[in-house]
Amino acid sequence: MSQAKMIAEATEILLSHKANKKLSAAVLELLESYSKTAKLDSKKRDKNITIDGTDYRWCNRHEVYEPTTNFKQKDACKLAVKVWAAYGTEINKIKAKLDAERDIGGLTDAELATMLREDDVLKKEIRERKEIRGGRYDFEAGQLQYPEIAEYNYDKTIMYNDQEVEARA
Repeated sequence: MSQAKMIAEATEILLSHKANKKLSAAVLELLESYSKTAKLDSKKRDKNITIDGTDYRWCNRHEVYEPTTNFKQKDACKLAVKVWAAYGTEINKIKAKLDAERDIGGLTDAELATMLREDDVLKKEIRERKEIRGGRYDFEAGQLQYPEIAEYNYDKTIMYNDQEVEARA
């Protein structure tokens, strides 16, 4: 769950239970603090392993061991890097739209107020995209979006999660 979604749901719960402002502020501050560290992977594991003579590396975006041929970088496979770059492109487009709106001159007070509200919406979109980009990615969604990455093995049956690796040990 993204930080923004978690905070929105907590706010709804606090409002529905008619929590006072001090309690609401304290709970939301705690959730925000927690959400900044919640994505960190705390499990100690070997980043590189060998199974049946094939070398595997841990993909920190898909949270599975993938064949080392799927990697171009150290911690994320080619598919995860492609998805990360796509989110970066989206963020840049939203930033460009935000900048373009700010460059419009000669606005009335009402138009200026509308633009400022739209700025807040765009800033929120940018923040949400950055949270998603910094998190974990769904393998199947990435596979559907980018079906042909050179020298990438999409066969999920040869990828291993922590439990499968522990079972083989």
